[in-house]
Amino acid sequence: LRMLPLLEAKRRVINIDESWLNGTRFIRRAWVPSDAPGTFTDKQVQPRISVIVALDTDGRLWFALTQANTDADVMITFLRYLVRQLDRETPGWQEDTTILLDNASWHCNAVMRARLARLELPIIYSGPYCYSSAPCEQVLAALKLGDLNPQRLPTGKRSLSNVVGMVETRLAAIPRSVRVRYWHYAVLGLYSYLYFERL
Repeated sequence: LRMLPLLEAKRRVINIDESWLNGTRFIRRAWVPSDAPGTFTDKQVQPRISVIVALDTDGRLWFALTQANTDADVMITFLRYLVRQLDRETPGWQEDTTILLDNASWHCNAVMRARLARLELPIIYSGPYCYSSAPCEQVLAALKLGDLNPQRLPTGKRSLSNVVGMVETRLAAIPRSVRVRYWHYAVLGLYSYLYFERL
């Protein structure tokens, strides 16, 4: 709920979240003739890829892919690179920007809090299981919609650049206006939460 006053004060908020890819085809159901198989062949992504996404209230998007499980070390590395990028794009960005993380253990354990304090980042945390108030959830849902690999490119260890290209293409295809709308949905989710809490 700390996000609402920040947005009302016109601060930029950057939501960061993570997920993973172990396949490229996210189709679960299909209309097929009664005599046709309703099964799908899928190219698995080996090793599994972790995705970290950052989305700001202006619709700007940054992402990273790793072959490691996301933990405090991976998240700090991502934040360091994001800070460098923000310093290049908007010097002094800390004055009007806050970073929104969820309550995953690697975001808020004592070790991570100490590291974040050293980086002097303006951080707030969302409530537990507040998926509807995290706009990055919408970005990750768009990433995992339908077929990420319609060309059937290889996705094994030696072809990870193909996976990077697929993710980059899919995320770039989300119009900036839609990414801003993800924030609108998140704010509506928070206000609806407040409304139903008061009933």
